[in-house]
Amino acid sequence: MSFKEQELNKRIFMARKHTSRGKEKIIRKVLQQKAKHGIDFVVNNLSAEAKKLHSLSNQVSMYIHKAESFIRLKQLKETLIGKAFFDFPIAESVTRHFIQRFPNKKIIIIDENSNKAFVSDANKILKSNAKEFLELHDSIEDSVSDKELESLFGIFYDSQVIEERRNRNYALRMMPKKYWKNFNLKESKKIDKGFYKGSLLDYLIFILVSS
Repeated sequence: MSFKEQELNKRIFMARKHTSRGKEKIIRKVLQQKAKHGIDFVVNNLSAEAKKLHSLSNQVSMYIHKAESFIRLKQLKETLIGKAFFDFPIAESVTRHFIQRFPNKKIIIIDENSNKAFVSDANKILKSNAKEFLELHDSIEDSVSDKELESLFGIFYDSQVIEERRNRNYALRMMPKKYWKNFNLKESKKIDKGFYKGSLLDYLIFILVSS
């Protein structure tokens, strides 16, 4: 299979994880265009449908990357367990990512949206009801307190911020207004003169919903 064929298959695979109602119609149209015009036509986005397929695929791929970056795992002996409310059905992909990162650990990823848990078992990923795993997750005490995390984040943020590059208008433009309630801007002005002035949780929300 050529690289371009692999790329198209990847786009279709990712697009099928999207919640868009018209995704299957778009995929069928793109496959018809491939048969008529060739692989280059669709991989190079030379039709509206090919562009839309690429966009759906990118949205899911970026969401997976964010989930892998920001999900917080708890450890119980040789088990790592995390939970999140995923907008797309990507929990299995996230589980596979952590299996590769921690091959000697048992990985459990809970999707609170679908109420399913994905559990590594040797070379397989088993899907189960989330209830018992949620109870296990919530019973494990965090190894680092929220206060310690806030302190560490403050150190990290202070080390990275570039005062000369603060741009409040750009920050607000990148944050859709429907998410401003997460910051309570009128009361705390957590976005002030630039990119960010708030808690770790606020910062993670900002990153997840604004990029």
